[in-house]
Order: sequence, then structure tokens, then C-alpha cells
Amino acid sequence: MRILHFDSDSLGTPYAGGQARRTREINKRLARRHEVTVVTAGFRSLRNETIDGIQYLRTLSLPHPANFVWYFAEILPRAVFSRSQIIIEDFSSPFTASGLPRLVRRPVVAVASYFMGQQVAQRYHLPVDRWEAFAVASYRHLIALTDTQSGQLRSLAPRAEIRVIPNGPDYDARAHPWQGDEPYVAFLGRLDWWTKGLDLLLEAARELPNGLSLKIAGDGPARDRLQREIVSRGLSDRVHTIGFLDGSNRHVFLARAKALAFSSRYENQSLVGLDALAIGVPIVAFDVPSSRELFAGSAVLTPPFDSHAFGRALTDLASDNTREAALSSQARARAETFSWDKAAAAQEQYYNDILTQTAP
Repeated sequence: MRILHFDSDSLGTPYAGGQARRTREINKRLARRHEVTVVTAGFRSLRNETIDGIQYLRTLSLPHPANFVWYFAEILPRAVFSRSQIIIEDFSSPFTASGLPRLVRRPVVAVASYFMGQQVAQRYHLPVDRWEAFAVASYRHLIALTDTQSGQLRSLAPRAEIRVIPNGPDYDARAHPWQGDEPYVAFLGRLDWWTKGLDLLLEAARELPNGLSLKIAGDGPARDRLQREIVSRGLSDRVHTIGFLDGSNRHVFLARAKALAFSSRYENQSLVGLDALAIGVPIVAFDVPSSRELFAGSAVLTPPFDSHAFGRALTDLASDNTREAALSSQARARAETFSWDKAAAAQEQYYNDILTQTAP
């Protein structure tokens, strides 16, 4: 099978997120049996290269976010002139969907790794949600990461075949079981001010007692603003940033923490959350649909966006060893329901089914 996969995100950049990791994890398994090409947005540190059997091609390298906008301009000609049998498109910032099925005859499968039109519209007061609704309606083959997301997609594309194929945790995460032997609460992820709820997280940090700090690991567009806000809010004594962590360092960081502060306003399906489940670190999150479905009773959920309640829950959990141990056990059991091998097998089966249905 010749697979052409469009994903604006890419590992190896400061802005890389879970979408790029899913693309790599799925395709490196498929590349053992199929010809896989992935097209990403260009970035100064990226080159055309082959990684894990996947051929990576980059679009024109421009400063962020112009590189993401240009990426959308290159999708159509690359799709039209490729030799692929099937096209995979990860929905991507800032437009979500390109509307490729309206323009090409080959089967197009959309992966809803990025599906945030309503949230972006609310945040920037731009009609991104209207374009998202129009474009998504053209897809006949969709992959949702969660049941919640499947319902959202169904409302926009009622005639589409939608399969739910969740992400998986990093295999290495299970090798670092939770210890909770350091006096800090952890945040790990892309530093996006609004989506990741960094403003709410800093307010919650005011509730932490002396001797329990908040350590923030990650990089992203809000890095400089985060540093300024920590100082301006007088939190330098209890909130510390430690920069980007990679590989097993991420897992050790979570395993040593008393708890994970999962402050996101919205996620499609968080890979940090999945890794945290596999490690077994106790988790505090807001009670929003994405977190409720992912953690499924294995985390403490607080009223949405109530920073004070969130901070108190972190404080209470960090001082209750019995409850921490129970949540850790529940989290690891929950993680066993997810794996990249399962996800890749399900996605490959979906591709085969589509090609069989559309064969002349």
C-alpha cells in the first residue's frame, strides 16, 4: 500500500505536540509493510529525511506560524501529483481541515488529532468554526480519538464512516512506575497559554502549601509569557520552569512528582495524560468531557476552570498517601486499555477496508 500522510506538526521542533507523535508511532509500524510518506510544515531545523522507515518531506520553511499557513497551500498539488493509493490528513492548526475530498478522487482519511474550531473561534473571535464545519462535512472517512470526539464529528459529517482509534502511551512510560518521593506537583506539556490552562495553573499554585512546589516542564509559544507571569504574580518562590524534557526524562519527572496538574481547558486526547496513566502518577484535572473520558474515574476531577478548587485538590491529594496509592493503581489499570500496536493495527485495517470498498 502506498500511503501519503499530511501532518503539519513534526517532531524535532519546539512546537511539536501529540499529533506529531501519533503520526510517527502509527506510521513506523505501517512502514514495515507499506510505503509511507509524511508531508509536514517546514521549519529551519527540519530536512527531507527517512526516519523509522517513513519518508518525511517538508514544505517551504517559513517563520512560525506562516509555515503552517503555507503548508495548507502545498497540500493540494502534492496530493494531486502523488502516486499514493490512499491519503491521510491530520486536521491541523489553524484551519482544521483542508477540504481535500472535494478536490481529489482518491480516498482521503482524516484523523481528528486537531479539532478545535469552536475553541479557536471563542478565543480569537474569528469564524474558524464555520470553515471547520464546512470542510469537515466533505469527508467520508474519519478517525476520532475518543467517543466524545466521534459524536462531535458525526454532527458535522453525518454520512461519514467514523472509527474511534485512540492514542497509546509511550512504551517506556510503564518502565517508570510512580514513586512520588519528591515534594513537587508536575505540569508537563506544550506551553500553550490558553489551551493548556497555564493561567489557571498559576492561580492554582497559590493554594499550594509551603514545601510543595509546582514544576513546569515543556516548551512552546507561551514560554516567555509564562516566565513573566510567574514573576508578576509573585510566584517565583513556588513555581519553577525546567524547560523541555525528552524521552525517559519526561517519565522520571512524572514518576517523582506527588501529583500531575492536568490543567487543560480542552484536549482531543492527551499523550501526556496517557503517559501519566501508564506511570501511575496521581492526576488532578478539570471535569471537562475530554478529561472525563480519558481518565475514566482514575483521576481527581474538579469543577471546570475553578483554580482554587484545583489547587486545593492538588494540596489534599499530595498529603493523602492512601488516596495517592489507590489512584496510582487505578491509573495503571486504565492505561492497559491503550497501546500504539492496537492503534496501528486498527488504522491499517481501516485503510484496507476503504481500499476494498472503493476498488473499481
